[in-house]
Amino acid sequence: MWKRLTLIVIGVMLFVRPAYAQSTWGTGTGVLSTELERSNNNLTVTRNVGTCYDYPFNGWFCWASVHGNNGKTTGKWYWEMTIDEVGKDDGSWTGVGFARDSPWTEYSIEEFGGKPLHGYIYKADGGVWRQNSQGDTYATYTTGDVIGMAWNGDIGGAVWWSKNCVWQQGDPATNTAPEYSSIGTGTGMYPAATLYYERLTSSEDAQEVTINYGAQSFTCTPPSGYSRIDEYVPPARDDYCGTEAAIGASETTAQTIIDRVRYSLAEPVPLYWSDSELLVWVNYGVRDIHARARPMICQEDITLTTATEYSLTYDYIGAIDARYIDTNGVEKGLIRSTPTHLGHEPAVGEPTWFYEIGDKIGVFPATSVASETLTVYFQYMPQDITLTDNVFLPAEYDRALMIFVIGRAWYKLGQYSKADYYLEEYYKELDRFRYDLEETPKMVRRSVRP
Repeated sequence: MWKRLTLIVIGVMLFVRPAYAQSTWGTGTGVLSTELERSNNNLTVTRNVGTCYDYPFNGWFCWASVHGNNGKTTGKWYWEMTIDEVGKDDGSWTGVGFARDSPWTEYSIEEFGGKPLHGYIYKADGGVWRQNSQGDTYATYTTGDVIGMAWNGDIGGAVWWSKNCVWQQGDPATNTAPEYSSIGTGTGMYPAATLYYERLTSSEDAQEVTINYGAQSFTCTPPSGYSRIDEYVPPARDDYCGTEAAIGASETTAQTIIDRVRYSLAEPVPLYWSDSELLVWVNYGVRDIHARARPMICQEDITLTTATEYSLTYDYIGAIDARYIDTNGVEKGLIRSTPTHLGHEPAVGEPTWFYEIGDKIGVFPATSVASETLTVYFQYMPQDITLTDNVFLPAEYDRALMIFVIGRAWYKLGQYSKADYYLEEYYKELDRFRYDLEETPKMVRRSVRP
């Protein structure tokens, strides 16, 4: 049974999910935008070196801008920016917000001292600017603050800002009192930031902003009805599962699997089977392979209390093994059992058995010492992927997945003999790699007795 479970854990090691096309900061097209340093997978921008530009008739300015690479023309969207460093002296000129249309030219957000002609910016000094004119004044913000931004493209374009989860004006959940409304969408509304560089005190004036499109947990709760731009992905894992994925994970996309399936079906272009229908079977096949072959075994460390049963954090197909680690770091493998042991064995000593029931992982006897560790090895349940994502399997399973999809396709057409043939081939192909078919020592109760 596939389960969704919740628990506070001390550490997680897990296979990395499919490579979604994560939104980031864009490259920027302004005069000084190339001087912004990018880090953290292009989610953080820093301005601590650079030059100032002498605009004819406007004098010197030292702002550099950046916009996101994922704009929206419709819908209701929310994202956050963390002010990693607001800078000194002229640090109040840091600004975060929205930019309409992309790509920009140098005459947009950078012109006139960071007061954009095609942007809507909330600055660190509290000023809100649009098209070179100041609107309302909000609370000032500084290093460590989180600025939330909500944009509603379904009502002609309306924007709101929050500081540390407090909306500065109105409420996007009820579409009330936006700072700006009916601003249009152009070719898209994009997250934006403008950072200032003080020529005379550059060593003290670094500014840095990190954007979160939703791939990480938000600091604040998005307003009701608003979506994150990126799908949430659990925290990054640096572990043997991730290493295995890096070494052996397939670089084949779902679309490539489908193209190969079409070749076998003699249907090079969608006629009877649509790509979306075949994609459903690709996702189903990936989960079936994970359930049968256990190609990616992952683990999670749980801090034990005196309780008997615990929950895991992630979607998973089934628990496989468990290990107990006492406060001295001594490890002991636990024996799989069922809850029938409860009450029939002495409830003393260290945990000896583990069991899986419903949405819980149980240990028996329960530990009498807090802060000991239970490591659970489990088969992670993959999430659905899109046509452009890599299939969520080691590369050697590409052929098995393709055969599975072919078999499902023939079933739809009513060609049951062909379908049965391909599914039989699928099981044979799968057996070549099934780790769960390896012999394991028979675990009997006397093996754990003195």
